[in-house]
Amino acid sequence: MTALQQPQHPVLEAVVAITASLDQVADANPSFMATDQKAAALVEIARAKAQLAELELRVIAAADDVAADSAARDVAAWLHHHTHQRPEVLRADLRLAAALDRT
Repeated sequence: MTALQQPQHPVLEAVVAITASLDQVADANPSFMATDQKAAALVEIARAKAQLAELELRVIAAADDVAADSAARDVAAWLHHHTHQRPEVLRADLRLAAALDRT
């Protein structure tokens, strides 16, 4: 008997799709792109970075339970432990996420 898979949340599905798409172009050389394609790619990359940053802040704002489940001080400490990002940057992101969540 096989266990039923729990459906993924749309946020997780989107993030997995993004990383899968980036994996597909990891070895692609942008030197061979036409100038107009590079210009379009730069604009789309900037747009994607902004959207991803906004999504990250929304998830951070909702992730107190992630920290609590592992006895971390807060989600910034949890992220530092799991991703090795700079703690001061993560704490600033946490403060921004909390401020945006209050508005």
